[in-house]
Amino acid sequence: MKGRGIIIWLVGIGLLGLMAAYLFAQSNKNKYELEQQAARNVLIIRENLQESLEALKIEIRAFIVYRLILSSNDKNHYYDAAESIKRDKNKFKFTVDYYSKLYNDTTTFSFGNTLALSGIPLKSIFQSVYKNASFDSINTNLWSEWGHDPKLGSLDTAYLSTDISFTHWMQGGLRKSSFFNVIFLANEKGEILHPSVLAGIKIPFAGKSMLDSFSNSDVSQFTMDISAATFKGYLSPIQIGTSILWVGGLKKQEEMNQAAYSVNYNLMVITALILGLLLLSLPLISFFEMGKGDVLSKNRVYLMGVSLLLIFIMSGFALSFVIYYTYPHEIEKTYAEKIRYILQRDFRFIQNNIYTDYFPNVTEGVKSLKVNEVIRADTKASLVDLQISNHELTPEADFSFINISHRRYLSYFYNKNRSDDIRFGPKNEFFIDRNFSEKNSEPEIVMSAAESDSILKAITFQFTDTLLHTKSKRYLLVKDNGEVILSSDKFEFMFTQIRTALPEDKWENLQTLFKTNKYGSNHLWEFPLHLNGKEYTALVTKFGLADTDSPIWFIYLINDNMNHSLTGLMVVESLIWIALYTVLLILISLGKSFLKKNKGYNWENFSYNSFHPKKITIVQLKRGVIALLIFLLVTFAMLYLFEFTHYLKHVFIVCVFIAGFFMIFNHFFLPSRSKSASSIATHPYSLALFCWLVFIGFIPGFIISSSVFNYEMLLWDRIQENHSEVGNIDEQNNFFEIVPTRDIDVYYRGRSHIFSSMSNGFDPLLRELIYPNFLQFQHSFSNNIGFLPSLSSQNGLFFIFIVFLLICIVFFGIFMLIKKLVRNIYWTDFNIRGLNHLGPFIKQKLSSVKDMRIFLCGCDNLKNRDWIYENLEVSLNEIEVVDYTKPINNEALIGLQQNNKKVLLVENIHCIGEIKDFISKFSLYLKSADGIHLIISSGIAWKKLYNNLNSEVDKIQFSEMFSKFYFEFVSITYTLPGVTNDANVYNEKIIEDYFSKHTKINDRANLRLLLQRYGKAYFYNIWSELSIEEKNVCYSFSKEGFLNYRNKEEIIELFQKGIFTKDIFGGQLHLFSKTFRYFIIAISTEEEIKKIENYRKKNANALNIQWALLSFLLVAFGLLSYFDSSFLTELQSVITGVIGLSTLVLGEIRKIWINKSFGN
Repeated sequence: MKGRGIIIWLVGIGLLGLMAAYLFAQSNKNKYELEQQAARNVLIIRENLQESLEALKIEIRAFIVYRLILSSNDKNHYYDAAESIKRDKNKFKFTVDYYSKLYNDTTTFSFGNTLALSGIPLKSIFQSVYKNASFDSINTNLWSEWGHDPKLGSLDTAYLSTDISFTHWMQGGLRKSSFFNVIFLANEKGEILHPSVLAGIKIPFAGKSMLDSFSNSDVSQFTMDISAATFKGYLSPIQIGTSILWVGGLKKQEEMNQAAYSVNYNLMVITALILGLLLLSLPLISFFEMGKGDVLSKNRVYLMGVSLLLIFIMSGFALSFVIYYTYPHEIEKTYAEKIRYILQRDFRFIQNNIYTDYFPNVTEGVKSLKVNEVIRADTKASLVDLQISNHELTPEADFSFINISHRRYLSYFYNKNRSDDIRFGPKNEFFIDRNFSEKNSEPEIVMSAAESDSILKAITFQFTDTLLHTKSKRYLLVKDNGEVILSSDKFEFMFTQIRTALPEDKWENLQTLFKTNKYGSNHLWEFPLHLNGKEYTALVTKFGLADTDSPIWFIYLINDNMNHSLTGLMVVESLIWIALYTVLLILISLGKSFLKKNKGYNWENFSYNSFHPKKITIVQLKRGVIALLIFLLVTFAMLYLFEFTHYLKHVFIVCVFIAGFFMIFNHFFLPSRSKSASSIATHPYSLALFCWLVFIGFIPGFIISSSVFNYEMLLWDRIQENHSEVGNIDEQNNFFEIVPTRDIDVYYRGRSHIFSSMSNGFDPLLRELIYPNFLQFQHSFSNNIGFLPSLSSQNGLFFIFIVFLLICIVFFGIFMLIKKLVRNIYWTDFNIRGLNHLGPFIKQKLSSVKDMRIFLCGCDNLKNRDWIYENLEVSLNEIEVVDYTKPINNEALIGLQQNNKKVLLVENIHCIGEIKDFISKFSLYLKSADGIHLIISSGIAWKKLYNNLNSEVDKIQFSEMFSKFYFEFVSITYTLPGVTNDANVYNEKIIEDYFSKHTKINDRANLRLLLQRYGKAYFYNIWSELSIEEKNVCYSFSKEGFLNYRNKEEIIELFQKGIFTKDIFGGQLHLFSKTFRYFIIAISTEEEIKKIENYRKKNANALNIQWALLSFLLVAFGLLSYFDSSFLTELQSVITGVIGLSTLVLGEIRKIWINKSFGN
């Protein structure tokens, strides 16, 4: 790899280093945020458990009242009310303790194997219901059930105790938390008490006690191994009476690391796309970086064609990917708006009907709303009336024994301006809150309002999953102080304040948004969030509910990680289809090489020689381009007219723009023929090749990937809508008449197998996409007739314009690349005149200059003489010849001008063993040619003679000798004017015609062998006079049929010598004789081939570039895999990177070894 290559490689590695630093910093940030999130979750759990303790007191007190009323001997109105509530009578079990002194309330919590609640004053609770009654009014069966023994004490001194399981407490305190793998409780010794499967396991700590080890912060961390798995633990102390309990969570270290390395997806996609393009472009890059020793082989040209085809196919895929990339995000916005609308509608329904009697019956037609209770309370916080959904209540039921003074929805309406009498106010305002049912601890929403000065009305209700996707979507309703009044079931943990779930900076940003837009419009804001190790986009907008105690905001979280996984699955599926299509094209292209006929030569022609650019096909190419574009337009027009879908209309419009652009470009900017008679017009051929690649590459790539994306998005939408009913699927669709169900079943199973093998903690909703309902899959697959997602009227035209602009820019760049490839492969701009450069000039100077100095280079010394005859207008008698292939007579050089000699010709100087011999005699030749022309003739170029000199002094002397010479090449095809057939000159056409007419040789191989034997000496003379560089060019072309554009200098000299000529009709460069081509391959000895191979190794560069690029790709892939474990494990990623670096080192060692072996 040369200096520029090393610089490029180092710059690439530098960019990878910067990306690695960025990804590493982001992974550390993710890890830190995840640890902070875990700590916040532990604090949320602790807060919920603390609140649960107080709620348990209230719940147990209410349960005791409930049991006392049901056990009353007097079946009064209280009994009717309690009976209608229908609670579980065995929810709590009590025991009785007796104290000599009565305490009003000594209720305390303690823990051992369970959570114990003791000191519940029975008498005070009894008197709160029955003020003047005695314990005799209660059925003695209740006292027996609770263990009352009159011998031990009286009921006046009785206090109740009950044991509550940790499971019950945790369920009531946490309700739901799936962030941690395990949530545990531990005592002061570090022994886990809950869950039972871990009971007795001790938490590792270094100090004398848990407090000594974990007292530095609110949340402490530790690591422990359980069942061969490493867990990261987070814990915090909670005060229970006089004792301390530790609450915490365990999360697998592997999951923590995986979440930490969930880095920027957009950066990963862009990097992967660039690396993919680099990999596909490897043949093209190595072509443009070839050295003089590289061979432009048939395989290399074929691979470049495949590379171009793959680039076009992947360009179509990339365009489809860009179009569909944001589509899942847009679908989520649609769901967010739908959910917001339904919630808003139902909240307004509650507002408008809060004063309606028998309200539960009114909501029967509202599918998304479930009313639990309708409550009316007085200013003493006692219930005046209670309606329970699906419960028949007697009109005489008295609920005044139920006190709700602890509920905020009542205390909010206490009018504090009145000191003498409590009244409710203000009116026409609605208080919304979330509380937890005393019946089942489930969260429910409550809306309350002042019905009058003395009566408060409240409604508790919940939302169902019928329309609101509470189990599949994450959304919140929050007040501007961050208080959560509604959260969907999809959240991994329950929280009452959003600020406890967010990083401090995110909460401050959100709080600022709430404050500055308190009275603004319902604009939609988007916030990036990183919660629980996952990326989210928060859609924030005002809920739009008037007359509430506080502005309410609707927050919808889009799971970007799930969308990325969804996109990744669709990308894999489309790439599989594209790979199958590509393999089919390659097999078809390879089929041509198997069907080609052997013409009897000792070389193989390129399978696609017929596609070489030729001057005679330019007009046909232009017509073909126009015909192809018209065909595309007609095809899409038919689809546009006969398919009743709006998807194809956008495709049609884009194609009209593209086709129109190229038709205009073709008509106004492309020449119909070459500007020079000796060169081929590159534009028409390049455009024809470009259009063909668009037709077989870009369009299929776009259609295949778009079709996959489209039907997968249809399926994804159906899954999210929960349309799994068989009745919603039209089984009579015409598709089923065309494609057998068995075929779809095979594809269904193969697709599910591939997707499941990529599974890495997928969301449950995404698992449904992997294993969907078969009829849903079949219906989505059969109705896939669109290529693009629907575009809204607001961004459709702009989107099409952007797509069209991007396509034009990319296509123009690719077209210029193809144009350069065509120019370098087929030498279409080769415009060197091969004959008589210097002749006209010399003829003009003959009258005034009689002593010209000319150096002629030609492989045939007879042709050199012919050139002298014509251009110096002399005959053989007027030329004194010094031939270095014969003995030299120096005496003949004396008095040349007096002997009527006009030219001194020194020829075949390349036959001298040492060029120094010629240098020593050069002064003699100059002296002898005084007053006449001096012509030096050589079979090899002057530059080669110069390079053969070892001494720098000799080189200076040699160049000084020829400083006043004119230089000219003489072609071996040079002929004197008027001379058609020279009997002394090898004429292959005459000989071939003779053998064809006078012999019975039909075998082309034998005929060509006979021809090259007939002209063997002539061919040997030409071949022996070529330099190693020129032999490499000729040998490479003979074997492969292509010329390395890096050898332009050698090819020009060979062209001027007549070794290479241009086809009159096609304009292609080729050897002057097919027999000479046959001869080169036939007579090349192993020694000569080895010399050529050594020259190639020394001067080749393509393989070094391939090694360098391959090492770069391996390092980059290892880097990506390190930060995304879905590719490789961490160890495999490191090994891949090391292999990549080793590949570069080995490539450089190989280059150094070659340079040392063959010299610099």
